Formats: sequence, C-alpha cells, structure tokens
Amino acid sequence: MSEPRPAAGRGILAAWIIVACCLLADAAHALTQDITSQFAITRSGLALNRTTNTFDSTVTLRNSSAAPILAPIDIVVGGLPTGVTLANKSGDKADGRPYLSPMAAGAQLASGATLQFVLKFANPARVTFSSTVQV
Repeated sequence: MSEPRPAAGRGILAAWIIVACCLLADAAHALTQDITSQFAITRSGLALNRTTNTFDSTVTLRNSSAAPILAPIDIVVGGLPTGVTLANKSGDKADGRPYLSPMAAGAQLASGATLQFVLKFANPARVTFSSTVQV
C-alpha cells in the first residue's frame, strides 16, 4: 500500500501559483500605464487621402525621458464622434477606445529618439472632428 503524500508540497505549489499570478498582473498593469508624459507629441492636421478615403494625421513621438522606452507602446485615440473610426487600429482597449501599436514588440525608442506614424480616420459622413492621443 502506498503512503499518502504530504500536503505541504501542494501548499508550496499553490503559493508559487499565487506569486506567479501576482507578477503577471503587475506586468499587465505596467503595459497599460499612461506614459504620455514621457513623450513630446506633434500631430499634423488632417489630410484627405483619396487612395484610402481616410483622413490622415502624421504623429511624431519624441522620447523626452532620460531612459529608452521598450515596446510595445499603444497609441490610444479618444474623443472620436459617432461615425468616425480609427481605420488602421491594432485593436480596442477595455473601455472601447481604439489603439495603434506602431512599434514591434521588443523594440525600444532611445532617449531623444523619434517615432513617426500615421493615424488613418474613416469619416464617411465628412463631419468635423478632433481627437485626443494618449500613450
């Protein structure tokens, strides 16, 4: 007959699982932090792109912090009126705002370096609009 295994082994495993979950939750929170203050952001005006039928705005981010910033970073667009959408979005945040991820995961933006990308807005009703950008 085999002897019962001590319960202490299961308790240690459970403790490690809890620690791992806490670390993953902290990492996920770090990925969703608002780091807008670490950038100087410049946006062009909107220009109609007749090829894609979108209103395009070129965005330039300059890392104004003293340290490199590790990708991925998400550019979250807010304040869009009904009917205007971010045509080149990477996805939507939990609150429904669209976002674009302009850097490949694992890449980094050095201190003082710039990143330039285009936000493409679908606006079939041609309404006047503005938007906010958060990093």
